[in-house]
Order: sequence, then C-alpha cells, then structure tokens
Amino acid sequence: MKKFKAQNAYLLLALLLTVFGVGCSHGGDDVTPVPTTSTDTTAPTVTLTVPANAGSDVGIKNKVTATFSEGMTATTITGTTFTLTGPSGAVVAGEVTYATSVKTAIFAPTANLATGTIYTAKVTTGVKDLAGNQLALEKSWTFTTGTSADSIPPTVLNTDPAGNATGVLTTQKVSTTFSEPMDPATITTANFTLVAGLNPPVSGTMEYFGTTAIFTPAAKLATNTAYTATIAGLVQDLAGNQLGNATVWSFTTAATVAAGPQAPVLGEAGRFVILASQKITTTGSTASALSGGDLGILDQARTYYGGFTEPAGNLGYFNELTNGYTYAHDDMPPAYVIPAPYASTIAFINQARTDLGIAYDFLAADPNPGAATQVCPTQLGGLVLTRGVYKTGADVLLTTGALHLDAQGDPNAVFIFSIDGNLTVGAPSGAILLDNDAQAKNVYFRTGGATAIEANTSFYGNVFAWAQINVLADAHITGRLFAVTNQVTLISDTVTAP
Repeated sequence: MKKFKAQNAYLLLALLLTVFGVGCSHGGDDVTPVPTTSTDTTAPTVTLTVPANAGSDVGIKNKVTATFSEGMTATTITGTTFTLTGPSGAVVAGEVTYATSVKTAIFAPTANLATGTIYTAKVTTGVKDLAGNQLALEKSWTFTTGTSADSIPPTVLNTDPAGNATGVLTTQKVSTTFSEPMDPATITTANFTLVAGLNPPVSGTMEYFGTTAIFTPAAKLATNTAYTATIAGLVQDLAGNQLGNATVWSFTTAATVAAGPQAPVLGEAGRFVILASQKITTTGSTASALSGGDLGILDQARTYYGGFTEPAGNLGYFNELTNGYTYAHDDMPPAYVIPAPYASTIAFINQARTDLGIAYDFLAADPNPGAATQVCPTQLGGLVLTRGVYKTGADVLLTTGALHLDAQGDPNAVFIFSIDGNLTVGAPSGAILLDNDAQAKNVYFRTGGATAIEANTSFYGNVFAWAQINVLADAHITGRLFAVTNQVTLISDTVTAP
C-alpha cells in the first residue's frame, strides 16, 4: 500500500522566503461560499443509451432508449426530438414515449428493423428539463442489427438485499439486477411487490437504471421483521420477452441502524477544489469553470499552471476560478498573499501537503474506525450502494451505467472507495448519481494509481489519486481533485467544491 510522506525539499526555501509582514486574511475559515440559488440553470445530458453506441447484433424487435441526467419535460420528447434513421437517412416509423420515474425516452419501432443494418438514433437539443433548460449537446449514436429478433427471456442476476439476508436496515431500498436492459414501462409497483407476512404490500415507488430496478418504500420498514419481495414474470426486456417465472426472495430487518464509516479530516487541504504535486492544466475550446475553493501546486513553481488566465493587477486570481485563490511554492508577498496565520507561502503549502497525506492514509487504512470493510466491485456501473467502505486491490471501472449512492435519508452518510489500482469513470455510460440525501462532500475515492474521468461524465465526490487525474472534455464534477504525486489535467470542464 502506498504511504504518503511529507516532502522536506523546500524547508530551506521556506526559511529564505519567510516574510516580516502580516499575511492576508485568507485563512481556511475565510473562503467565500458559493452563492446558492434555487434556479436550475444546468443543462441536462444523456447518461445512458440502449443499445450502446457502436452496439452490434441488436435484436430487430428491440426498442431504443435514452436516459437523461435529470427529469425532463415529457411534451418535449417527441418523434421530432427523438428519431431513428436507417441507411441514407431513411426515417424509421415508431412511437416515442417518456418514462418519468426512470427519466428515460423510449422509441418503439412500428415494424421490425432490417437485419444486418446500421441505424442512427438521435436526441436533439429540442428536449428540455423541468426547468426549461435544453439538452447541452445533441446526442447521436449508432448500432447494427443482428440477423434475427431477440427471443431469449431475461433473467435476474442478483438482488439487494440478498435472499435470506439478516440485519437489513429499515431504510433499505430493495433492488434487482437483470441480465439485460428491460422495458422501463414494465418496471412498475404492480410487477414488484414487498410484503411482510399477511399484511398488504408495502407502498412505495419504482425506479429503473440501466439493468437495475429499485423499489423505495414510502416509509421505513418495521424492525426485526421478515419481508418477501416478488418480481412478477410479466416484466419484459426491450424485445418484449417476458421474465416468465416470478422471482421471490426474503430478508429480515435489523433492530437498529448500523453505524457508518468515519470521514477523513481534510485540514488545510479542505480549502482546495484542486490540489496537485506537479502541475494543474486546462485546455479545450472553452474555458474550464472552477468554483468554491482554491487551487494549489505543492512541489513546483507558479509556471506549472497551464492554460489559465490571470487578470491584470490581480495576481493569484484566475478568470476560470470563482470564489477562490491560487497558490504555488514560489509565491512571494506582497505580489501574492500568504494565508493567516502562516509566516510564508511555503509554510502554508507544507501544511496543506501534510494534511493531504494524513487524509490519503486515513482513506487507505483498513479497517475504518466506524465501519467494516466490504469488497469493492471492479465494475461499479449500474449498482446501487449504501454507506460503507469499499476496498479492492484491482483497477475499477464505472462505465456500464450510473453508480447510485443511496444515503437512505441520512445526509451524513459517508461512502469510501479505497482502490489500490486505477479508476476510470465514463464511456459508454458511467456516471455518479446521489440518492436520498447523499452529498458529494461525503463521497471519497482513494486510488493507488491514476484516475480518469471521461468526457461528458457527471461525477460527485472527492478524488484522492496517488498519481495523476485526467478529466476529459465537458465533464461536470461536484467535488475535489487531489493528485498526491502528479498532476491534474482538465479540458473545458466544470469543477465545483461540494
């Protein structure tokens, strides 16, 4: 396991740069908070398509779906804004509907598609979210049909809670993952029931993400009670094949809610939205937008910031950064500020480095003081996870659907992912979504290698990467990016401190 050690390379320089003046009052408690507003101005994006882009051997009877990052205005999702075309742009006749609970548009072809043919699906910027914001970018993807219709019935791969599980939280959602994408219109409370003994079914709502159906009870479950969940055989895949036999399993709730994991103390590192050992750069056709925290380079000079613009007469500020200041180890007052109560910029940066190392080691420790360690899946896409510490020595992908982090109504729920390898989040459909009061500030990803957040990805959480963090174009991050020994690279991205 990699262990952080504070660097001493600049101790002599720290003495040389010590100043006699009083530093600027830009201490950890003085960071201006990001103004909050109730107006939604964030453009929606398409987070998942079925079939996936460049998909092959698609059944000729299959429906086509597009899932959005937020709830959409149903009247804007029509045969004009969601289309399917074949060779030479021939328009495919079909019916377009919108499944509100799963934020998914569905295109159902009127007739079977042609075999061995490339089709193009398109969602235009004419679609709007509930606040009237148009889709950020037109979404277009292609797939190729196979030689026949899909006639294989879907199956249930796993359930959460598992069959015969005990000690289940009374705030637990109940979910099941299928062997393939399902028709969202069939994932309903009529086809998914939860019952305790001879009582009436528990009331609640259904959601569906990728291949996972989720039932959320309207109220907490009873303690020390056995529940039976049933998925009716009427649920269908996108080709109309029914599950067939009902899936039934049981679990028993616990008497109390288990304690959650303890979060790291960030210290001076907590004032930064991006902190890197070597370099912080931004490129792209449009400027990155950073807000709510400072930028800092721990082990290199200010010249190792790349692509940022510093307004004339305002050294230490970047046009790309709102409500934050920038630091590098060679900053000299009075041109650049020194945060109180530190005597020099080097002293402040050394403290930030030390605090970053303490937090990194805390996240890597096993066990966490507040919760047992669980095995982290190597593919997080399509999963729904509750508070906990998830650890693995392997590389981890989040690429096959959104990872839902469910706080179960507790805004203080902490999620820790301790990954000794690399983390990749993005294509074709990776994203992170927060459910039931989960907050980005309580989500931590610690990697022993590099972290890659791919283009157009929605990401929530704080990244502590031993190596570099590469964020590709137009990603939207609510969290912090910390590269312990290397650099952070951006391409026209949005990064907001939680």
